[in-house]
Amino acid sequence: PGIGDVDYNSSQTGIMLVDKALDFISAHLDENRQKGEDRPFLLYFASQAIHVPHTVPIDFDGDPSLVNEPVMGITGGATGDFVYELDVQVGKLLQKLEAEGLSNNTIFIFTSDNGALWPNICDFGNEEHDNNGPLRGYKASVYEGGHRVPFIIKWPGKVDEGVVSDELVLAQDWVATMYELCGQDMPEDQALDCTSLMSLITGQQNCDEALHPFVLYQAGYAYDGAIREGDWVLTVNSENIAEELFHLRDDPGQENNLIKDPQYSDLVSRLKTKFLKYNDHDNATREPRTTEAFRASEQPF
Repeated sequence: PGIGDVDYNSSQTGIMLVDKALDFISAHLDENRQKGEDRPFLLYFASQAIHVPHTVPIDFDGDPSLVNEPVMGITGGATGDFVYELDVQVGKLLQKLEAEGLSNNTIFIFTSDNGALWPNICDFGNEEHDNNGPLRGYKASVYEGGHRVPFIIKWPGKVDEGVVSDELVLAQDWVATMYELCGQDMPEDQALDCTSLMSLITGQQNCDEALHPFVLYQAGYAYDGAIREGDWVLTVNSENIAEELFHLRDDPGQENNLIKDPQYSDLVSRLKTKFLKYNDHDNATREPRTTEAFRASEQPF
């Protein structure tokens, strides 16, 4: 929530964002041609879809030709129309790359920043539809539904089509990945929680070595956080009490709580100790983030 014009027509936001993105690509290529250069570009396109408010363009009600034709006996709702608009946005970007002859020389990444929204603020037309399928929880939850997101890469000649990986990766991994892609060394005291994905993307990742031995989940309403190590996830509440233990490969919906199973008591103790160590909010420190840029931020204005 924030300050804004109550009469602002947010239904046009997606159209404006796509137009600006396409204009950016055109302007960059025009400048290259004028200067006789072949400089690459980075486009970060943060679509408004399917974030609330779910307001699709006035003349864009899903597929207008099917607006009154039910699918599985039910017509689509506003959220479904918004998903359709997102498909169109992605399609326009891909078509632009194809038209400019860049499709085979561009890395195209599709992902999200969090899990699906809560059903009570979504309209799919079908009340039984669930944004997260079998996953438990939604946005801001420490459960899988809160942070497991799509992560699709198109890179002709580098990434084989149809390959699926079970490797645990994080959004911040793109910091280290971009450094490696650009042939630059990342400062040792920056982005300490990220790992380059290049070995994974190019199929050279050692299957016996995880990119992230463990990760912390620190968002949620019912719990203070959770820790994941391999397929194991332990939730810890705001009183620092371990309450749930799940094995994701066997139980992706996180329905079978193994916390009271005696055979896992040592595992619970070890994971809880590790979680408390790395989730110690009262022991925060500015170090080792000691770059000149950070030091400059400490100077008086």
